[in-house]
Amino acid sequence: PEMLMGPNSLHYGFAIVFGIVEQLDGRMLVHSSTDGSQHIHLEFPECPTELQHDPSHRLARGSETILVVDDDPSTIEVVSQLLQDQGYTVITATNGTEAAVMIQKQHNDIDVLLTDAVLPGRSGLELIADMRAASPRVPVLLMSGYPAEFMGGQIQPDIPMLGKPFSPGTLIDRLRTLIESR
Repeated sequence: PEMLMGPNSLHYGFAIVFGIVEQLDGRMLVHSSTDGSQHIHLEFPECPTELQHDPSHRLARGSETILVVDDDPSTIEVVSQLLQDQGYTVITATNGTEAAVMIQKQHNDIDVLLTDAVLPGRSGLELIADMRAASPRVPVLLMSGYPAEFMGGQIQPDIPMLGKPFSPGTLIDRLRTLIESR
């Protein structure tokens, strides 16, 4: 399955790719040539035929409006396209300050807040507090490439968290669960 990830750092990105490959029971082979080039070969187990054609593995559709906040343009692009393909309306912000203004002005139009934890301006946790103050019933989902422990105990049990990288199915399933439980 296609995976989504956040920060653009090459070192961090390489570690994420390795983690994804391991989660999918794959192998990553790296070969360095004498000319300084590197070749990466990824191997994954074959998906059973019955799963490839099983319609029950389709992603759930929705019609809600989701505010997606992330400072990584590629994450915004991929997540937005995924959500739009499933019928959601997506509005985006690339930093915490921009998102805070959107929450203040458009909170009645937002059905879900999906935000990265670490952002310029205001953090994802501050945005969640803003959203809960403006519209307490709006579900929130905090995305992070860092474990909850990295946040110094600031993550409360009532804040759902989604670790990066994540699969499209995991994202959609988490969002649908949050939407349906409100």
